[in-house]
Amino acid sequence: MNRPRPPDGLPTSPLRCAASALSACSNEWSAPLTSTSPSLGRQASRGAAQTLVWQAARIVIQFGGLIVLARLLDPNAFGLIAMIAVIVGIADLLRDFGLTNASIQAKTLSDHQRSNLFWLNVVIGVVLTLAIYLAAPLVADFYGEPDLRYLTEVLAGVVFINALGAQFRAEVNREMRFVALNATEVVPAAGGLIGAVIIAIATGSVWALVAQQLITSALSTVSLVAVSRWRPRGPNRQGDIRPIVKVGGGMLGTNAVAFSTRNADNIMIGAAWGATSLGLYSRAYQLVMLPVNQLLAPFTRVALPVLSRVQDDRTRFVNYLRGGQLVGIYIVGTLYALLIGFAQPAVEIVFGPAWLGMVPIVQCLAIAAAFRSLGQIAYWAYVATGNTGAQFRFYLVSQPLIVVGCLAGLPWGPVGVATALSVGYGLNWLASMAWCERATGLPMRSLAGAALWRTARHGVPAVAIALTTSSLVDHSLLAIAVGTFLAGSYWLLAFVVSRSFRADCAKLLSMTRKMKK
Repeated sequence: MNRPRPPDGLPTSPLRCAASALSACSNEWSAPLTSTSPSLGRQASRGAAQTLVWQAARIVIQFGGLIVLARLLDPNAFGLIAMIAVIVGIADLLRDFGLTNASIQAKTLSDHQRSNLFWLNVVIGVVLTLAIYLAAPLVADFYGEPDLRYLTEVLAGVVFINALGAQFRAEVNREMRFVALNATEVVPAAGGLIGAVIIAIATGSVWALVAQQLITSALSTVSLVAVSRWRPRGPNRQGDIRPIVKVGGGMLGTNAVAFSTRNADNIMIGAAWGATSLGLYSRAYQLVMLPVNQLLAPFTRVALPVLSRVQDDRTRFVNYLRGGQLVGIYIVGTLYALLIGFAQPAVEIVFGPAWLGMVPIVQCLAIAAAFRSLGQIAYWAYVATGNTGAQFRFYLVSQPLIVVGCLAGLPWGPVGVATALSVGYGLNWLASMAWCERATGLPMRSLAGAALWRTARHGVPAVAIALTTSSLVDHSLLAIAVGTFLAGSYWLLAFVVSRSFRADCAKLLSMTRKMKK
């Protein structure tokens, strides 16, 4: 997400460093958006800083929800919702049709075009909502779970609710009103969690999770309409949206293939191993994907408007990509390194002993998620340069191969599928960087090499330290505390010994000072 100005109390260290890293890797702070607006670099910097502040709040909400709801509901309930989430999620992608990001990427957008995009989203949303509702009996029959029919019929409404708010979200994002944009996600997420906890305490049923999704979607749409300065008009022939639909179609194809790949594992595990196994897997997946969904995905909303405006300046464009990659390596990568090493004590603390079957799933999925986070840079490059068609062609080949890998791992259950995903996403990331360079002419392979080197220097030793500590120290909290101290000591030693590591840290600190000005 994106925001105007960082709060005065924001600390100087990792949070601001990460925010600054997204905005630039050089002294690119002087080029204005207009004669009166702040520089693009500073605007992105402030947006990224405030993104991290808001996303920290959202991570607390989601992480707290993971803990509380896992203690109130059994794995079977989460498995049932995971079965439906695949269907609702792909429908939501089709409903958006890639138009949200396409309208953000467009350099100019008339009021008539925005209105036509709104109505197109609404019409698609109505059609897909009805389709899911009518298909509910088939979903229940496929999984052999009769209760899925009623759950699916109710959750179909999420698609329509999201359709109403899609272009309001895009408009707020285009205006780079990052505080408003973040508030419309964090506050609804809190409201949805509160509703779910109340219902879970009262009933202990899966309907708590259904209510959570409905409340979150409804509050989000209402708040987007409230904060937006734009109101749609009726459909108008003057608003030609064909160029935007064309770009959105490329994004839709890419996102649909990627979504199908990311959720094929849920379908396989649910059909072959049942709701309880899928519940364990889905909880592990949600835990692992928190850093990707709550840090890197919102950074995309900061990056795309900025990169789209400097797409004709190759030097600045590449510098912004390098800055974004530093965030992925030093912030998100650190989280995954520690999660792999501390998986057992972390699961025991967060979910309780009954969920320890998640541990190997979490470790394998963390590797897959680390590669996904590194691949975000290629996604930015494709979208910001308008090369979504090239990305789609790559996804058509690469993503089915990942699904085939998941099928190969299915006989070994959730752990086998998670292992296949980690291998598949690693190979996919290497291939995607090479393909992106071929399509865009940007030095993506050089960025990939830098990412591998920094990960080997920064992340792999941290994993080894955390794993060793977890195996030697019986007490979960003590193991995490000791392992974190030792990993921090290693990074301090690396700072003293390694000139390149010091250069990265200096770059981050330098950009932090620039952001203060």
